[in-house]
Amino acid sequence: MAMTHARAFPRLLPRKGTPQRLVLVGVAAASLLLVGPFFFWFFTWFGWALDPAQVSEALADPVRPAHATQMLLQMGEKVSRNDQTMRRYYPRILALAKHPDTDIRRSVAWFMGEDPADSSFHQALLSMLRDPAPMVRRRAALSLANFHDPAAREELTRMLAPFAVTAEAPGQVEFRIQPRDITKPFTVVARIAGAELLAGIPGAVSRHLAADGAAVQKGQAVIEIIPDPAHVREARRALTLLN
Repeated sequence: MAMTHARAFPRLLPRKGTPQRLVLVGVAAASLLLVGPFFFWFFTWFGWALDPAQVSEALADPVRPAHATQMLLQMGEKVSRNDQTMRRYYPRILALAKHPDTDIRRSVAWFMGEDPADSSFHQALLSMLRDPAPMVRRRAALSLANFHDPAAREELTRMLAPFAVTAEAPGQVEFRIQPRDITKPFTVVARIAGAELLAGIPGAVSRHLAADGAAVQKGQAVIEIIPDPAHVREARRALTLLN
């Protein structure tokens, strides 16, 4: 009776340890690896509307920079596809343009460039051209190019040239990085009077502009950085929008 029952319901998978079983499991695993990330990407960037509660939480005080910048990226992608539901958050995004965290201000500047029809964003970006952080100024200029505003030209042109890192206080400079070394915005290039001096931009060190161990003054250029090629390409593309 048991044998008859087994024949009535044939085995769906090959027996364990057989080559056929191993092939089938391998194909299933590969399919999950390929299809799973696609669906995550699709539903994150092109799928359902963002949950308003999650958006509000990500942008609310106290802001967690990593969480907020990721949310701004998702929101900006939807704005670029003319998703009008994001407009309700514009007042909050304008407020974040003055947030003390550099990454948040830079992400806000990028977001504003995704809606070049909004006049309040236009005005905010003009103000951000005077931001103390070079990456924020550069992102603001790139976004202003989407508004076809020639005010972006000066900062975009600077992006094509070597960048001089200046001392933020007087004191003895002690270099932490050498010519040809790669930099990121938060790479420590030197210490002056016990304080760390950051590169400010991605690129590669061209040369020291002061002797190691020398006394420097506040505002004095101490190291020169060649800009990252990707940033140069972005600046050139943006400049074509102003012509």
